[in-house]
Amino acid sequence: MEAVHKERLKELDVAIAACGVEIALGGPGSGNWAHVGRPSLRGGSQKRSQGMTIAKGQDWLKRYKKAAGKAHPFEEEYKKQIAQGKTSGKDVVKPKTSPKAGVDKKKPAEPKTTKPKVSDPERKKKLAQLEDTKKRREAKEAELKKEQDNIAFQKKEQRRIKKLWGTIPMDEFYRIREASSNSRVDSMFRVMTLEREIGTLRGKERMLSDELGIKPTDGGTPVSDALKVPRSKYAAKYNAALSAIDSVHGDGALPQIPVKTKSNMRYLGVFSHTWNGPKEIGINGKGDHFELTMAHEVGHFLDFSGLGSNTFLSDPGRNTPKNTAARLMRKAMDAIRNSPQVQTLMDKVKNPKKYVQTVEYEHNGEKRSYKTEPDRSHTRYLSSNVELWARAYAQYIATRSGNKSMIAQVAKQLESKLYGEQQWTTKDFEPIAEAIDELFNEMGWMK
Repeated sequence: MEAVHKERLKELDVAIAACGVEIALGGPGSGNWAHVGRPSLRGGSQKRSQGMTIAKGQDWLKRYKKAAGKAHPFEEEYKKQIAQGKTSGKDVVKPKTSPKAGVDKKKPAEPKTTKPKVSDPERKKKLAQLEDTKKRREAKEAELKKEQDNIAFQKKEQRRIKKLWGTIPMDEFYRIREASSNSRVDSMFRVMTLEREIGTLRGKERMLSDELGIKPTDGGTPVSDALKVPRSKYAAKYNAALSAIDSVHGDGALPQIPVKTKSNMRYLGVFSHTWNGPKEIGINGKGDHFELTMAHEVGHFLDFSGLGSNTFLSDPGRNTPKNTAARLMRKAMDAIRNSPQVQTLMDKVKNPKKYVQTVEYEHNGEKRSYKTEPDRSHTRYLSSNVELWARAYAQYIATRSGNKSMIAQVAKQLESKLYGEQQWTTKDFEPIAEAIDELFNEMGWMK
């Protein structure tokens, strides 16, 4: 008996496929009228493999007729094709859309909904909110700069006050020093508050722009405008990296932060921030891929302050906004994580002993070698979302700008025996670059 039931279910599937009508089976308690189960009863909790019958129910044509009060528009065509033996559904001319029950086919379609025009009261209200938010943000940024200037001034003032020791009465000396110190501390606390408020306003501004469909038409503001590069022997390398970035894309409303050369630190580069806002970018001047490192840290900066609002958009969490940028960032991260290189990195985290390498070196004119395996903590760090985005962004700038120095630096990274998968081959990187193109186009940043 069960075999007969299975055959009837199979025939029904073929009939539905032949007509081109998609009918969901429904889940437990769904009450879906198209579900093959207990006729005219709520349910669907029985398995398809168990004994069922449609003898008391009707086939899909009868169900449609009962619901719509008329025959299905494709009933005759379906019967002709069944008579000709075309039951597989492959040769059946399928309708572009399935007519809904109770809807007259000849009735003209309703006009498509369009985005509200500028005259729409709700849109006018949001435009006013956007303009007000922008003005408030700019005022806060001006106040922030004033407080930061005061901190820098008081720092110099402290050095000047030290020189007054012994030249003026002691009580006067302590009074001046305390006033300067208090002013500096007050400004530091005010800076923290302002950074948090500016981050909130930036997020609101981005949300309103997204709702209104407003985005920059000229590629946005140059990224280099948000970075204060030091005047040093590395200035040419800094400017080369920033020129490559500016030639590819701009940005939205980024805060201005300093870039500092820190040749004594352990790392090649670092992006410093608090959850109130970004602080600075540090670059090790002794690094062997200076420009690529600079682009890497700018990638962190954009992720935290350009795409996210004081949060890394590449690493979604509870506070990640649900907007177009977040959706496209997820798409880009999916392309990154599904690449062969990242899959290998993740396997190195789980099975480092599979990737043992022989490293050769020379000592006092004698060639020596030793065996080593990838460090699990380092590969785990390399495969984190935030780091994957920053490395992909750096290679994206190298690829799209055509900067020969940066392209050569990417190629050198690929030569690493233990961690060559930290960058991508040209072929494997193209889907990632296209996903980032889509993200930046949506933001209105592309040049």
